[in-house]
Amino acid sequence: MERNYIIALVVIVIIVGSAGAMIFLAPSPLPTPARGDTIIWETIGNPEYMDPHVNYESFGSWIHYNVYETLYTYGWDSADTNPTVPLLAESYEVSSDGLNWTFHLR
Repeated sequence: MERNYIIALVVIVIIVGSAGAMIFLAPSPLPTPARGDTIIWETIGNPEYMDPHVNYESFGSWIHYNVYETLYTYGWDSADTNPTVPLLAESYEVSSDGLNWTFHLR
């Protein structure tokens, strides 16, 4: 009987101690960022390049995807045969020989 009492007491102490520790270990609220502050981006690896012209790996690609905008993107949910969606460009024209492309920007 005494053994069950000790086990129950240990379990209660562990539960109360864990709950008490959670109060002190709770994360503090993040401050509202001000305009012009530094952006901190957490990744599981280091980007090899910050130049979007030479970047080929996934860590840097996620950063570039959120920093730089493209002329067009691909509308994945479209059933259209040409599902391009304009972003920075309003429209484009292709020359008759297919060598010159003219993009009209917003």
